[in-house]
Amino acid sequence: LNGMESSLQELNALVEEILLYASLESTAPELSYVPLSLNALLEELMVPLRNQYPSQTFAHDVPANLILKADPHYLKRALQNLLSNAQRYAANEVRVTVKNLSDCLEIRIEDDGPGIPRQQWQQVLEPFHRVESSRNRKPGGTGLGLAIVRQIAQWHRGEIEIGESPLGGT
Repeated sequence: LNGMESSLQELNALVEEILLYASLESTAPELSYVPLSLNALLEELMVPLRNQYPSQTFAHDVPANLILKADPHYLKRALQNLLSNAQRYAANEVRVTVKNLSDCLEIRIEDDGPGIPRQQWQQVLEPFHRVESSRNRKPGGTGLGLAIVRQIAQWHRGEIEIGESPLGGT
């Protein structure tokens, strides 16, 4: 019964991700841009990760009084997807750094895991694309998380880029 329940939960999560992605692709929602503290939002998202994965380090470096205007629901979803990916592949550390550049805000989420092979950097942004399973220590994932992040970033007049991390991962 436990195995069946676990399988049903995984299937339910997959269906929810597919439905969310389909709705995001069909039409842009009415975004509600409000002032947000990125420090507070990141802390809110990291507390459960720290509790669930105490052997990993989750840190963020955000300018102290940084406030940005964004849709809180969708920004939270995008950051949650990125943090979950980083946690899934990290050996020990996930780090978020934010830089306020002259014309944009740069949010970097890095991990110290095996990284994504350079030839797949663009492919992983496409729906249902997953890097080979040997890279992932833990099963799961739908291949939709980064595609969802890309769509949310575009709605906020932003973009997502994948690159090498000084920590060793992506």
